[in-house]
Amino acid sequence: MQYKFFSREVLGKIWHHQKIFAILFLLWLFLVIVILVRLFTLTEYRSFLYVIMLLGFLPPIIIAIIIGITTGWIIGNDNIAIFATGVKTKMHISSLEVAIIDDSSEWYPRRRTGGAEVPGLLASGICCLRNNVKASLIQHLRYKKFVIIQQGGRYYLIGHPGIEELYNELIRLGAREKFFVDCEVKK
Repeated sequence: MQYKFFSREVLGKIWHHQKIFAILFLLWLFLVIVILVRLFTLTEYRSFLYVIMLLGFLPPIIIAIIIGITTGWIIGNDNIAIFATGVKTKMHISSLEVAIIDDSSEWYPRRRTGGAEVPGLLASGICCLRNNVKASLIQHLRYKKFVIIQQGGRYYLIGHPGIEELYNELIRLGAREKFFVDCEVKK
């Protein structure tokens, strides 16, 4: 059982579902190239060329690298592997405590403090929960329910269509159900 989201899918969804964003990105890239060509011909402004190169070309390259990481999870051999921006872990399923939470829970994400996001499509990285606990996050399509996984004081939130199947599979394979309501939190 697995759920993977590849970079080519992210880029394809941006182009097909958020055409305005894609068109603006292409216009921005064209503008940067025009400015670079213009500055390259003016020798007295050559030092600005490097600044514009850093500001114009490095952010898209960095974003492409960050988004290029495959995001998701895989269950196999009584283990679950979770991989996302800033998160790569493999855990034995019988050592996990799991639950399904929704937006009424104090364990719901409040803000992401690290990672990457394609707005409305995919978010991954580290987030701060409403109860000020840090957790690793994978969220696809701004799905409002999450499977919360706890192991050894670390928390992982996975939200996407079909998380009920993930939850049921984890319970079937030996994870313990935990009710994340009024739990004492070690900070």
